[in-house]
Amino acid sequence: MAGGPRDAYDVIEPLLRDLAVDAAAAVHVSDTPGSGHFVKLVHNAIEFGMNQSIAEGVAMLMRSGYALDLPALFTNWNHGSVIRSWLVELMGQQLEKYQDEWDQLSTCVEDTEEVKWVLNWAMNADIPSPVIAHSQRALMQFRDLDSPAAKAHALLRNAYGGHPVHRVTDASPRR
Repeated sequence: MAGGPRDAYDVIEPLLRDLAVDAAAAVHVSDTPGSGHFVKLVHNAIEFGMNQSIAEGVAMLMRSGYALDLPALFTNWNHGSVIRSWLVELMGQQLEKYQDEWDQLSTCVEDTEEVKWVLNWAMNADIPSPVIAHSQRALMQFRDLDSPAAKAHALLRNAYGGHPVHRVTDASPRR
């Protein structure tokens, strides 16, 4: 997702393709400087909404009253289900990895504020963004809750974004 003059992109394109997962993972989005950054911000906003949906699903499953193997469910959902995705795969892996520590996990996730920025832009452009706005508000609310959805969201942010997983026993305040 690179923007700017096409001739400049053409110079770095071989490097971007070498670093990319596959040939389609490197793209010139526009000749306008800043467009690549903007596209990445919108990407992150969409990701926030998807994270929130997955986290809410975890909360429903955990509070269902059924004895469920959540990592197995998420693995199953990645084999032919309409919601199969890398985020679903990561959620299953994180649930497996942290299942014995669940009660010690904090709900705190650092906020890099890129989604706040793109939401402000969308509001100024009169573009309704209720799902993304809700997911940003939920991230802020999760800082003070001990909910499965908040913990699931924190685990997903760790899996793909490298945000630290906090535990209640950490020196940091319980958030």
